[in-house]
Amino acid sequence: YFSNDAGKSWTKLGGLPTTAVYDLDIQQRENDLVAATFGRGFYVLDNYSPLRNLKKETLDKPAHLYPIEDALLYVPSAPLGLTGTGSQGADLWSAPNPAFGAVFSLYVKDVPKTLKEQRKEKESALEKEKKDVFYPTFEELKQEQLEEKAQLIWIIRDSTGMEIRKLTSSPSKGISRMNWNLRLETTSPINPNKHAPGRYESVDEGALVTAGTYSVEILLVKDGKSELLVPKTTFKVKS
Repeated sequence: YFSNDAGKSWTKLGGLPTTAVYDLDIQQRENDLVAATFGRGFYVLDNYSPLRNLKKETLDKPAHLYPIEDALLYVPSAPLGLTGTGSQGADLWSAPNPAFGAVFSLYVKDVPKTLKEQRKEKESALEKEKKDVFYPTFEELKQEQLEEKAQLIWIIRDSTGMEIRKLTSSPSKGISRMNWNLRLETTSPINPNKHAPGRYESVDEGALVTAGTYSVEILLVKDGKSELLVPKTTFKVKS
């Protein structure tokens, strides 16, 4: 649980198993919270600083993008070759590093409900009222299946305002994070049958950007209509 009003109220944090936490430590430079559990290793909450700014005024807004930390630009090393532990085998213990690049922390108050979710809510209300619940028609089920899901569009621009990258994600209620790996769009031709990179393959991605000032804006797209959730917000990429 965490509290930002000196313990008057507490909010539960998910993601931990139901086991005793024996030690807590804070990495002050990166604002990371480390929790050591009994017999289950330890967990790291990267950059918990958004929890400090979790105020009622923020939660009442449709969306809020928390301050963006400077993104560090470098080439991640692979001392063991390939990815992860390379060819060292499963006996070599490892854990993933924090996400490379710029990390965006976004709060969204409400997410548009799908046709299926709306139907299930109506059915639940009818059941509580002891009323008849009828099976949906074929056309209604077809509309649910063909419905275009809501998407968040993250538009990255350089200091001149030119769009250099566009990312997409599924909206979720509450605080979620999105990561940009500081790379441009790939110049490879579009291949709909492109498979995930294998053990000896590299990811198909564009070149790294240079250090400087960049910006991000976020749109919510649903049913062919777009809504600006977060206006252009600048951040820095440092070498």
